[in-house]
Amino acid sequence: MKIAQPLDNRERVLLVGVSLKKHARVPSPDAASNGSVVGRDSIAELEELAISAGANIAGTLLQVRDA
Repeated sequence: MKIAQPLDNRERVLLVGVSLKKHARVPSPDAASNGSVVGRDSIAELEELAISAGANIAGTLLQVRDA
């Protein structure tokens, strides 16, 4: 006997972000990851917006580029 499973009718989304590395004139220990920190904050904000819009987040991708 099969048990009925509830269907999730929410729209499935894949969140994708691209961030640029910031090159400081005076290198600091965290300078290499500066672009990824900004990118992660942006993805987190986008994720909150998608959830509030009723989306089912299938995954997130963030790419940090030199230029």
